[in-house]
Amino acid sequence: MLSERFGVALGDAAQRVVAVPIEAGEAPLLGVAAGAPGLRFHTVTRDREGVPVLYAISLYPGDRYEIALTQRR
Repeated sequence: MLSERFGVALGDAAQRVVAVPIEAGEAPLLGVAAGAPGLRFHTVTRDREGVPVLYAISLYPGDRYEIALTQRR
C-alpha cells in the first residue's frame, strides 16, 4: 500500500525480537495468562533514502509463534 498508493520506494527493514512476560492488560487480548512468555517485535521500515516510513510494535504469545530464518553470504 505504501508503494502503490503513496509512491514510497521501500528500502530495508530492521526488526528486533525480545522475549518478555505478557502483561496483565495484554494477556486477555491474546488469550493467555498474565506472565505467560511472549515475543515483542520492534520493526522500523525505511525508504530507499533511509527515511523511516513505518514503525510497529507487535506482541505474540511465545507458545504460538515460529521463527524461520535464512542467512545468505
